[in-house]
Amino acid sequence: MQRQKANSPQTAFAFALCILHYDRQVPTSPTIADVERIAALAQLELTDEEKRLFTTQLADILAYAEQVQAIDTSGVPATAHVNAAQRTEREDVPRPCLPVEDVLANAPDAGRRCRPVPRAPGDRRMSLLDATANSIRNDIAAGRLSAADVCRAALDRISSVNASLNAFNLVDADRALGHAQDIDRRRAAGETLGPLAGVPIALKDNLDVRGMPTTASSKILEHFVPPYDATVVRRLEGAGAVIIGKTNCDEFAMGSSTENSAFGPVRNPWALDRIPGGSSGGSAAAVAARCVPLALGSDTGGSIRQPASCCGVVGLKPSYGRVSRLRSARVCVVAGSDRAVRAQRCRRGARLVGARRRRSAAMPPRPTNRSPTSPLR
Repeated sequence: MQRQKANSPQTAFAFALCILHYDRQVPTSPTIADVERIAALAQLELTDEEKRLFTTQLADILAYAEQVQAIDTSGVPATAHVNAAQRTEREDVPRPCLPVEDVLANAPDAGRRCRPVPRAPGDRRMSLLDATANSIRNDIAAGRLSAADVCRAALDRISSVNASLNAFNLVDADRALGHAQDIDRRRAAGETLGPLAGVPIALKDNLDVRGMPTTASSKILEHFVPPYDATVVRRLEGAGAVIIGKTNCDEFAMGSSTENSAFGPVRNPWALDRIPGGSSGGSAAAVAARCVPLALGSDTGGSIRQPASCCGVVGLKPSYGRVSRLRSARVCVVAGSDRAVRAQRCRRGARLVGARRRRSAAMPPRPTNRSPTSPLR
């Protein structure tokens, strides 16, 4: 195998070092011969100057690692696993599906394009969440709605259902309302609005937003506040989207049920005793429960597609490389499942994060009229 030039060899070098150090094949005072052995394993070609530099740096790193290993941590409380140890596997017993009558009990009348949203008596703002993202944006641009009212409707909806769903780890109402009011001021001033102006959107809690905690649903990152925005966040806000908050997920986005979060499991809005899927279960549940019309998730092996299926919404995973992963995990979109407009929402969500695809590739399967039409009665 042809060896690589060591233009940026740190990653491969560190990987090989981990393998060797795990097997205790690297002494705490490494020599140039040790560095040459690691470089050979990493398929790197090092100059003499690089060998001397890496030998010095490696000695410092290994010395520090030995000091860390010597620290007594017996009295330090666990951070990654805050819940009491218990068996989490469920009994492997088939359970019947929900009765069709229960699932469709809140179905819309014939001819309606959108399913109804449970609302508090006398609260007309909740009806705003019946609309699609496209309709919300167009109504705001035309002055028929204010971005602030739409934002308040989303915040009220989250406040009323999140206690039972646990879909959100964080809701930043002040920040969201500030952005929404800024959009209203720009519209009043006659400025051109972006394609997502005033549309509320939720982000999976592994996407960085400047000044907003990113925990990845882990106690380890509970107090991490990034000083920068992920590229997808910057593009969203550049298009006028109003970020409502961060959604719950499996810890470090590693799971398929959103039960393994340091901040508690997410419930499926169709049936609170069922899982929403994962690891982007919070984003899927938030869209299904009509908290937001759009949400971002991340997907490596199904973490957006599977919860979208469990929650009855559309999930789009762009082709690898279509969407920037800078300061974020692999990104995709969760969109609402209104029967007549689900394809439109899916395509809009893809354009939103820069995943421009041909129409034929972006269209989801044609929905059927037999799909459930309303969660969270």
